[in-house]
Amino acid sequence: MANAAIDILSKMFSLAEAWERIPPGRNPCWSVRRYKTRTRERFLTPEEFWRLGRALRDVEANGSVWPSAIAAIRLLLLTGCRRSEILTLRWDDVDRTAGELRLRDAKAGPRVVPLTRPLVAVLDGVARQPVTTLPSPEVSGPDGPTGRASHPCQPHR
Repeated sequence: MANAAIDILSKMFSLAEAWERIPPGRNPCWSVRRYKTRTRERFLTPEEFWRLGRALRDVEANGSVWPSAIAAIRLLLLTGCRRSEILTLRWDDVDRTAGELRLRDAKAGPRVVPLTRPLVAVLDGVARQPVTTLPSPEVSGPDGPTGRASHPCQPHR
């Protein structure tokens, strides 16, 4: 938490310099030592997985969340893919014959994800668009998918 506060303050001072509100070289955060951080790997417990599934079914039933956002969350849960990999997924990347998702622009390079029955069920429930699998005005740019999106479930957090 303290490191995040320093990062935010540092960004504020950097912007103030860029906007010429303060003289260059006046960012006091540069001299502050940050705490050491450990990377943590955490997985959902079976109980959390079940509760998330129930929450997705509830918002799907009452229509309070965009259906493509629900599908994206399910794809994330079933594949372990990164958010950008799912949000930029194209129908061309879905090979039902070979039973795989081909991720061309994965962070660690192109890779293949097995296309399981639950994944097929989720993809079958998605309204078919010309190019992208999960369309969104926030995600699709003029040249195709960008992989950036706000949190579609913001009110449900």
